[in-house]
Amino acid sequence: MAYNERSKDLNDKPITLRWLAERPDAAARFERVLNKLCFHYTGNNQGYIDKPQYRFNDKYTGGYVIVVAQVSRVLVIFEPGTLNRRRFEVHPETFDVDVENLLHDLAACKPRHFDWSKSIVKADTHENEDTSPPDEVQMRAIKTRRGQEKFRKLLLKAYEKKCAITGCEIVELLEAAHIKPHAEKPNYAVTNGLLLRADLHTLFDLGMIALNAQLQVELAPALLPSEYRKLEGKKITHPQLIAEMPSAEALEQRYRDFQIGHYI
Repeated sequence: MAYNERSKDLNDKPITLRWLAERPDAAARFERVLNKLCFHYTGNNQGYIDKPQYRFNDKYTGGYVIVVAQVSRVLVIFEPGTLNRRRFEVHPETFDVDVENLLHDLAACKPRHFDWSKSIVKADTHENEDTSPPDEVQMRAIKTRRGQEKFRKLLLKAYEKKCAITGCEIVELLEAAHIKPHAEKPNYAVTNGLLLRADLHTLFDLGMIALNAQLQVELAPALLPSEYRKLEGKKITHPQLIAEMPSAEALEQRYRDFQIGHYI
């Protein structure tokens, strides 16, 4: 069976089968998302491929819904097809459900372990609705995204208030990124962090960029034709103190997930 040929039988994809067998928690989350989507998919072109992914085709637009199993979460990616390059759409005869609303509902149940490429995951329920003034809500969201304040201050000091990748010195844009995801186990040590510009923090969390053993930036294939291509192969600027260097073990794990997600 070809590498990207799809099969509904997981046993046909030994690489994916092994990856999931070694990570039962990740496998359970992955299965939960698949069960939600499979129920509503009426097309024939779906299945596992030779990396921890499951893909659905929209037969009318040529777009994909790609479900990616990662160590600490499930990522759902909407890939526009040839007929809808500007934004993702699905045809009701392929998916008999509003896919975006379905995923929002799913995300609300377990937001720490679920993400999708078009929006920030949030619990959209009246019970959790924030009734504070809009400005306060917005400021809280910014602070949350920047990272826990003490953690961010430690990283600002260690990285001399510069983005590790770009050298950006606009402090308001710099965020504290966890190398080992916060959802797995909270770890606010400087060695588990990178100071990144906001957009790069998002890409890092989405598994679209990673650092190799030489602390060089590697981009997901989808980013190589973009304005981010100039960052490919760039070595990061790291803290001067050895005790504050990013954890090689944590970076290696993130890099393995990156390789599996895009190349293996």
